[in-house]
Amino acid sequence: MQAQITLTRGRGCEHCRSTGYKGRHALAEVLPFDDTLRTMILNRADVTEIKRYALELGVRPLNVRAMDLVASGATTMEEIDRVVAHD
Repeated sequence: MQAQITLTRGRGCEHCRSTGYKGRHALAEVLPFDDTLRTMILNRADVTEIKRYALELGVRPLNVRAMDLVASGATTMEEIDRVVAHD
């Protein structure tokens, strides 16, 4: 069963200079560097293999973290599209 998400859009006011946003949220993907990752890099592991390992460690991909911010109402899809690079 998928959860229902209500998307919001920033309206703007004089406090936010008509942007619809107040404050900032850090959006980062953090991969802990350990001996396994070191060995993978030294052995020139494929990017797909490194991504798989990151997921096994519990790293939440940037796009998933971005969607968490959208789902919580902290930001909008438009802002995510504006600031996040797409592969």
